[in-house]
Amino acid sequence: MSPGTSKNNNREIYGSPPTGLVYSPVNLTFDPMRSLVLLNLEDNPEFEGLELQLFDDEVKGKGAAAIMWHTDKRGDFYVTPGVTLDIDKIEVSGGVGEIITQDFHYKLDINSYGVDAHVSLTLKDGRPVDFWLSEKRPKVRKPLTILAPVGGVTSNPGYFPVFHLQDIDLVQRQDSNYSFKIADNNYHPPKIPVPMPYSGKLVYFLRYCSDPVMGLLNMQYDGELTALKPEHNVIFKHRNTSYIFKNREGYFEIQKVSVVDNEHNLYITFSPTIPDIVNLKDGVSIRGRFDIGVDDTSDLIQGVYQIRREEKSISMEMYPDRNWKPRGSLLQRLTLFCFPPEFRTWIKTYHWKATIQEEANHGRVTMKSGWQRTT
Repeated sequence: MSPGTSKNNNREIYGSPPTGLVYSPVNLTFDPMRSLVLLNLEDNPEFEGLELQLFDDEVKGKGAAAIMWHTDKRGDFYVTPGVTLDIDKIEVSGGVGEIITQDFHYKLDINSYGVDAHVSLTLKDGRPVDFWLSEKRPKVRKPLTILAPVGGVTSNPGYFPVFHLQDIDLVQRQDSNYSFKIADNNYHPPKIPVPMPYSGKLVYFLRYCSDPVMGLLNMQYDGELTALKPEHNVIFKHRNTSYIFKNREGYFEIQKVSVVDNEHNLYITFSPTIPDIVNLKDGVSIRGRFDIGVDDTSDLIQGVYQIRREEKSISMEMYPDRNWKPRGSLLQRLTLFCFPPEFRTWIKTYHWKATIQEEANHGRVTMKSGWQRTT
């Protein structure tokens, strides 16, 4: 261990008296979504597929977005009136083509036996698109839970996507009817050639999810950090974010950050705790681990964090260092191991770096941060 490096925080890492203030370099938020259906096309030279997302919340409003995915990974977003999308929270590997408001017809009903879905919209060039799907199984579904690999196709990420898709399923061929048309032309989804271990059934590469948990970790930031004032409280809430602190002789250290919506809890924990960064002694380095969880699923994403103080500047890094591990029954895990390796390995290609500056003359603490892909 190098001089000034601490494995476990203690009073000796600090060089100035505690102020009772906390500056959190970590931000965590939800990107709410009610449900979705996503289909790929195997025989269309122009479009890779269609995705229907439903919303019903105070942030985005109530309605739907239908995304037409081009083969160059660009997405055109057709949104119903009343739905508002934040462009900073949309990560598309080929970029956002256009966001078009259109009062199109949609339906997405998911139950324990299957799904009914329908989309009827008009492309920006005037061609009609019509998609409908009906699946009804004879037995109750036993769906999967996955960490969606959306970050694996993003070259310049603005955040780390914790997209935990609970109750996600693949459409079974024998129990469904399907149609997708652009103008007068019919197109079809790919067929996965072998039965899925978790169901023993042949399926389309056409999936739906009734319970997506969409979390964003450490959105790109360049500005002033808010001074939190927990006083003597080790549990503290600021806006929609909750913090659990460890009070170390007046220095408040961050043990856990969490956000809660109506149904889900998304959180990140640190061991050792993130220290009171602005009061660190010059030359001190901290290295620890973080764990990200959703509800009762802990250790969903695991990784390393590092902090170093050099005069008035603090540098911090975070990066996942372990592959995602599928959960569930043996057959469910075997099913997910049939998916491409990128489903499990993409998280290790993300690296977050931040520079935090203490401006003594102005009494401000600022941070510039962002994610990079390492491969």
